[in-house]
Amino acid sequence: MRPTVRYRLAWRNLSLGAVGLWALFQGRDASGKGTRSCVAAVKAYEQAQDSEQRGHLRQARDSLEECMADAEPTCPILARKCWTTHNELELAIPSVVPIVTDDAGTALVEVRVSMDGEVLASRLDGRALPVDPGMHEFSFATGGHVFAAQRVLIAEGQQYRSLTVVKHAAEIGLASPDSPRSGDAHGHGVSAWPYVIGVTGLGALGAAALLTYWGRQDNELLARCAPDCDPASLSHIRELYTAADISVAAGAGALVLSTVLFATHHSSREKTSYAVDIRPTRSGASATIAGAF
Repeated sequence: MRPTVRYRLAWRNLSLGAVGLWALFQGRDASGKGTRSCVAAVKAYEQAQDSEQRGHLRQARDSLEECMADAEPTCPILARKCWTTHNELELAIPSVVPIVTDDAGTALVEVRVSMDGEVLASRLDGRALPVDPGMHEFSFATGGHVFAAQRVLIAEGQQYRSLTVVKHAAEIGLASPDSPRSGDAHGHGVSAWPYVIGVTGLGALGAAALLTYWGRQDNELLARCAPDCDPASLSHIRELYTAADISVAAGAGALVLSTVLFATHHSSREKTSYAVDIRPTRSGASATIAGAF
């Protein structure tokens, strides 16, 4: 069983002085590099003790790795001490395994995991992440947006604790069957093209009505000069009527296309019906669109 923190620290404090003195005398060489290396190792060992006492086990582990690097080969006793303490900390440092899935249970990997503001992983790969013991807040984010957070108490020595999070469809940015399509700014799932084409069609029908009115007016004037009317006047009236017919056809086609586009892009949750009614009038033609918008 691993000794308590207080017991370990008391034992190390008693032995550290003897180890440090031995290192200063046994680590000397002609250049003095060995002495400086042993002093750096003793300092790293002290930093590891302080970090462990404050609960920063990961930082203490890093300091012990520095101690081992500085102590070998001039301070073998201190190097063994740092190595032993390092192995103890490896067993004491807890770890978590974040698992993020969508509503269908599919694992997501492009997720950033942070603990108390510290980024632990920018991408998930199923491996455990070492953390310090204590109460922590874990946050999960994609694209800079935090979609979930958990406050968890992590115990010393607790290994491979699962942190399971489900990211819902709305948080992923996909439209759910009961929500408006994501491409629509107004929530209706309709682009601007159906409206543009519809307005163009109405404009064409209005032009057809105006051309028909002008043709009828000129036709009434021809009644005064019949049968000796100028052929050019007759040709002009035929051109007005021809242009009116073309405008009616273009306008009706544009309205039908607009209706089809609107119905195609409309949200599938809304069942709507549309109808286009084109009727001739005395002055030309009229068009109406009926439906739910």
